Amino acid sequence: MRYLGATLNKTTLAIYGKNSRGLHAAVDLKPSETIASIPLSLAITTDAVAESSLGQKIIASGMLNELWQAFIFTVVLVLKEKHRKSTTHRPWTEILPEEACDYPAFFNAEEKAWLKGSNTLSSSLLSH
Repeated sequence: MRYLGATLNKTTLAIYGKNSRGLHAAVDLKPSETIASIPLSLAITTDAVAESSLGQKIIASGMLNELWQAFIFTVVLVLKEKHRKSTTHRPWTEILPEEACDYPAFFNAEEKAWLKGSNTLSSSLLSH
């Protein structure tokens, strides 16, 4: 697949289940083989959001701290791109799951209890 300078070699974007996405190898891959190349201009970065008018409004609000900045900026850009009719990120946004229930920040109390004492719980947004 070639798209605006991005290439996927011997792989495709795949949906494996309700909340499971990834690159799917169409053939056996060799060790150290390049399977994807994405130009920085297509990457979703915190800098891209910070430089946008929406990012500037978020910064100007004064409600953002460093801990949350990268997370909030990424979410804002993904949501913005997912709901635009025309976007360079279309191949990626089209396969995003509609729910994120398997991310620890969205776990209920019982599910969070299973993570007690784990690195996942202490390093996730749940501990902040």
